[in-house]
Amino acid sequence: MAFVAAFAFHPRASAVRQSQRGWLVQASLFLFGLIGMLIGFLVIHHGYLIGFVVFGIGGLFRFRMESSSLLDGALLILVTLIGLSVGLDLPVMALVATIAGWTTLWFVIATKTSALELKFKDEESLTAALDLLRKTLEGLDFRVVSVKKTDFKPVVELILSHKDADAVNGIPGILEDLRKEGLGVKDWYVS
Repeated sequence: MAFVAAFAFHPRASAVRQSQRGWLVQASLFLFGLIGMLIGFLVIHHGYLIGFVVFGIGGLFRFRMESSSLLDGALLILVTLIGLSVGLDLPVMALVATIAGWTTLWFVIATKTSALELKFKDEESLTAALDLLRKTLEGLDFRVVSVKKTDFKPVVELILSHKDADAVNGIPGILEDLRKEGLGVKDWYVS
């Protein structure tokens, strides 16, 4: 688990976190590494047939179920392997997998990410409003993960992380205040 975590949560992997889905990708990398370890353990101790069974089950899940995200797929396979470990009378392996998966899920779900796309009248208003918006958001316990500006357009995308899922509901009010102050905000989209 330490080897897998070294790659999945490497400090240089912050580039992966520059998008709204970045945290889920890192957690999924960790869970898929854990799944690989479990499959390897099962194959070594119970034969190659177990490997074919696990990959067959994974294939069925992947193509027959509606798991919409990478994290959903990883959790689905992990839960299957935990059940298989219990069925093969490997309670320690099932316990370790459960604790590692549960802990990973806990930390991933604890931090929410949202994308905020803003359109401004011109470049000057973008610069002035962006500094004020960043300070306001950070005062409301948002963390600005990244800011990407579209070339040759007064459009910017902010990736925000936050603990409270309902906090995003207050963003339109903040943006409406910026619009009323005449800071050049034309439109926005929050996801």
